[in-house]
Amino acid sequence: MTETVRLENGVLALPEDERAIAGIVGDAELYVTVGDRFILLTTRPSTFEKHAKEFARLMDEAGFDESTLLAGLGRVKEDLHRERYGGG
Repeated sequence: MTETVRLENGVLALPEDERAIAGIVGDAELYVTVGDRFILLTTRPSTFEKHAKEFARLMDEAGFDESTLLAGLGRVKEDLHRERYGGG
């Protein structure tokens, strides 16, 4: 279902029908995920967000950065290819 709503003084009011469909009651806590030109409201935290934050924390803790991760993934890909198709 898609509904058009308008901000009033920076406040977003969600229509009662849509709140009922989504199971949003009373003073429910909503989680906000912001992307490129979209905002997603959910009634519970996104599993992806939770795992992404934990992964980022573990990388920081281990002293890994993106280039280290990508290099490691390249080695894993090569190992899997060798395992599957043989060769040295």
